[in-house]
Amino acid sequence: MISIYPESKYPIMGYRRYKMDGGSLVITEDHPDSSLNVSETTFSNPDSECVFLADKWGSNYWHWHFDVFPPVLFLNSFNKSLLKKAFMVSDKVLNVGFLKWWFDRLGVSNFMVGKEESRDGLSVVDFDWRHAGSPNPRVLEMIRSETLKSFPDSDLNILVQRGCQSREPKESRNIENRDEICEVFSRKGMPLTTVFLEAMSVPEQIDLFSRARIVIGVHGAGLTNLMFCKPGTVAVEIESPLASHCMYLRICALIGVRCASLLGDVTELRHNFFHQSLRVDPIGLLDLVELL
Repeated sequence: MISIYPESKYPIMGYRRYKMDGGSLVITEDHPDSSLNVSETTFSNPDSECVFLADKWGSNYWHWHFDVFPPVLFLNSFNKSLLKKAFMVSDKVLNVGFLKWWFDRLGVSNFMVGKEESRDGLSVVDFDWRHAGSPNPRVLEMIRSETLKSFPDSDLNILVQRGCQSREPKESRNIENRDEICEVFSRKGMPLTTVFLEAMSVPEQIDLFSRARIVIGVHGAGLTNLMFCKPGTVAVEIESPLASHCMYLRICALIGVRCASLLGDVTELRHNFFHQSLRVDPIGLLDLVELL
């Protein structure tokens, strides 16, 4: 067993959750500045012929980055030559193109996507990848160092929508009154560009968020891209009153992005409470962005 990284402490910037009440912003949760202890990262069997990555694969962009790639990144930091060898991974893979882009970037020319038969003789990275709903800050550091050599000028205010421009999903989380919101922000001199991440490549998404000055979006895996924002960017996550999570706010808090969440209003109940489209008070949203 070899130690790759010792136990470390990371600062967490404070953040708040808000809702609208009587036309005013009201704080529902207040998380002050704090810190996070991250346990030691270890590596076993450094002389093995293959590397076993993970048998638990997530089904979306969040899990690919924080469930699957941490072992790859840890191995890359430990011994780049190991990454030249074949990889054995689980067969629950939804986007091989995404994997290929990352492996190519890390210099891995030979990898297998298939169900593993046995772990015997395979190298395994052991780490605590999730901390109270937030990603491992060590993983954030590694992903950002691999993708962000420098930040371009911040010249975009973006409103993230799910689906693609020609086909928005009818049963998915989205902001129903986005035109009204865009009009309010435009009058204030902060025009919003609506973006559809599902129609964009990984490099395009990284470039988009690294240039963003303001990011507004409904809770969803696409907000994983907030980890590519520069410190000082303003981010507002629109949450449903039926389901809320803190992982995207915690990403922001770990990298110095000024963030908060705002509860939207469910306009139509659907069979899956994760797929409710929301209506957002545009004035309240503008006030929150200016507050941050």
